[in-house]
Amino acid sequence: MQLELSCDISGEKHYFASFVADPANESLALELTVCGRPVRIAVAQLESLIAAAKKDVHSEAWYDKQLASGNNS
Repeated sequence: MQLELSCDISGEKHYFASFVADPANESLALELTVCGRPVRIAVAQLESLIAAAKKDVHSEAWYDKQLASGNNS
């Protein structure tokens, strides 16, 4: 009914996020716990953000190279 994401910290498993389905329409969301409260982000929105990040997010070193080469695209 949900997919949980976890990590091991000092040999202990900690769950930090879950993928859940809305019972009303089965839309998927990533649920994170922030300051002890659940925060849900729609998977469709995450997919759009990931696509934009793949295209537009670069390291500082990448930008340094672009400036050095004079490439502004």
